[in-house]
Amino acid sequence: MRQEYEIAFVDDIGADLIASKEGKLFAISMKTRLFWEDSQESRMLVTEETHLEKLNVFADLYGLQPLFAHVVSLAREGTIQSFIMPVDFIKSLRRVKYGHSLRFQKREDVARLVQEPALLYAHFREVEIRDSDFGRVEMGSTLAGRL
Repeated sequence: MRQEYEIAFVDDIGADLIASKEGKLFAISMKTRLFWEDSQESRMLVTEETHLEKLNVFADLYGLQPLFAHVVSLAREGTIQSFIMPVDFIKSLRRVKYGHSLRFQKREDVARLVQEPALLYAHFREVEIRDSDFGRVEMGSTLAGRL
């Protein structure tokens, strides 16, 4: 997922990551959301205006392009979806009381979003656990169970 970007984690109220590639620098604010299996909620994300302001302040301070990332886990489908977009794109979305709304309720909503050139979309369905230098880790295993 890094796609040759260099990534640095930052601890700031406005941004979570700084990414760079080929001389381009980005400040990224990340938000996560879990929709439970039995959830009746609409699949919509609201990016609050205050979050955008804090991201913009951080990006301006360091000369970075501000990006906002929403990472969503959909338990019913067993998927994770990622939406990464510039602040200007978010501000073009439907205005709601405290910010801007990104809807992905229907397949058509996601298909429309995927076509947006300003938005980077990723979709993950499978979980793969491989052997590593740490040994094989089984789903559901605990450290206490192996001591």
